Amino acid sequence: MREKVWQIAVCDDETVFLEKIRRLAIQYYTERNMQAEIQCYDNADAFLQSDLESYDLILLDMNMQEKDGIEVAKELRSQKIETPIIYISAYIEMAPYGYVVNAFRYLLKSDLEQTFCFAMDDVMKELKHHQETIKIRTEHMQIELPLSDIVFVESYKRYLLIHTKKEEHKQYGKISDMEEMLCQKGFLRIHKSYLVNLDHVAKIKNRILFLDSGNELPCSKERYSEIVHQYVMWKGR
Repeated sequence: MREKVWQIAVCDDETVFLEKIRRLAIQYYTERNMQAEIQCYDNADAFLQSDLESYDLILLDMNMQEKDGIEVAKELRSQKIETPIIYISAYIEMAPYGYVVNAFRYLLKSDLEQTFCFAMDDVMKELKHHQETIKIRTEHMQIELPLSDIVFVESYKRYLLIHTKKEEHKQYGKISDMEEMLCQKGFLRIHKSYLVNLDHVAKIKNRILFLDSGNELPCSKERYSEIVHQYVMWKGR
């Protein structure tokens, strides 16, 4: 399989810090024998006019002059671009604003040398998780699905119905076998008939699990406390 080339965008209107972040990113990927292409922008408008959907990760200055990092991120989210954002700022008091756009991390420029690699390790772990795939055999062909696209798996008679963001696939199989394969990859068996991707869970209430797809699935009465615990642990990891 061809090695993934990670696409990274860096946006900071201070040239000194733009170069420093670029250097740290190059060093990070080089030391880990990973391939990366790093695109640098010294103003928000130039960044927003680039190919935004191509980036795997965005390293974004919070305090730019023309348009600040929150405005930039809101524009990204309005375009349904959910790429992880790591904010880099000179001011700690701006950190809470990162939650508004679900930023992955908030780093201070004064601590960048000490914190950069730790934040990158965490975000790369998440990104690699979303790159994982599974091969399934439908009635007509074998296909490869990204795990992040799978919302939930449903057991129906002798079949498994694999519900993705856009479509449904059917294959012969047992849900217990699928559970064994996916339980360490962010999937949780919530009922004898349902295996869900925890990344797509919106909430759990009164033994009903609500998915971001709009589906509502019942949870096992006997295992309900454990299901809620596993969900909370996953979200807080």
